[in-house]
Amino acid sequence: MTLTDMVQKAITDGHVQHVQDEVKISEKASPTGKAASKAYDKLIALDAQGMAALCGGKLVPATAKPAEGKDERTDDQKAPGACDYFNYGYDLDVRASIRQELMGSLEGPEKTIKKAFDGMVLAGYSKSEAAELVRNSPKFKGVDGLENLLTRAAA
Repeated sequence: MTLTDMVQKAITDGHVQHVQDEVKISEKASPTGKAASKAYDKLIALDAQGMAALCGGKLVPATAKPAEGKDERTDDQKAPGACDYFNYGYDLDVRASIRQELMGSLEGPEKTIKKAFDGMVLAGYSKSEAAELVRNSPKFKGVDGLENLLTRAAA
């Protein structure tokens, strides 16, 4: 990988950190059944100047594509800026917590109780202690079949 003069200067000036890292593929995920890895140059922006350097000097987001008609944006207007990458990453983080909340609401009490019980056992509680904590939890009070669910979770 060759670094642009702008990125080289940002590294020298302390706006970007340059480290060696590795991308790994596990045996399970590999299409060949064999683990693999490949080294790469990881560039880490340390501030807004570093982000801009990694985006070719552009901080502002790409100009939005018109909803209708011909797209007449210039290449520079189409190019992503540091704000695009920040906004994408930020939104991923926000969406992850909302997705987790939504999944919890869809799972129903069975899976939620099983997850809570298993989490407590993994945290070092005995099965009887975990069952008692779930049983006395305000979240699970009044759940139909709670005792059966706890019995299955403990099995």
